[in-house]
Amino acid sequence: MSNSLLPRLRVGIFLGLVSLACAAPTAPTGSVGVRVTALTAGTHAEHVTVYVRSAAGMLDNRVDLRVCDGLAEGVITVEPGPGRVISARAYDELGLVTHVGTIGLVVLHGEEPYAMVPMTARPGESPIALWLGSHLRDSARAAALGHGD
Repeated sequence: MSNSLLPRLRVGIFLGLVSLACAAPTAPTGSVGVRVTALTAGTHAEHVTVYVRSAAGMLDNRVDLRVCDGLAEGVITVEPGPGRVISARAYDELGLVTHVGTIGLVVLHGEEPYAMVPMTARPGESPIALWLGSHLRDSARAAALGHGD
């Protein structure tokens, strides 16, 4: 391979990887993509990890969300069915848990659930509000930016 082709090849590979990383998340067949929004303003939380467990307690999926401007947002896929457990943990810059929360859901095929996950803060921390579902996303964003109702 010639030296002039290597830089173009590297750029092509880089752009291909970037496009894969920035692509919209897709849910496996039958799964439901659920929007997750965590309002973290005023806390020490640097990232939030959200877990999905089946009724049998098996870990089905997890997503790590980075905090940016007081919000952590993303999508997690959930298999439809009863007894789905969504749990979340927020971590500070040292990797210490700042908040934890869990909620049980029934997820219907083709329908995105929406709910608020109650998050318990460690002593000295401000609360975090964590929402599931696109319906609540705009409200969370408005609240984070100080434009809430």
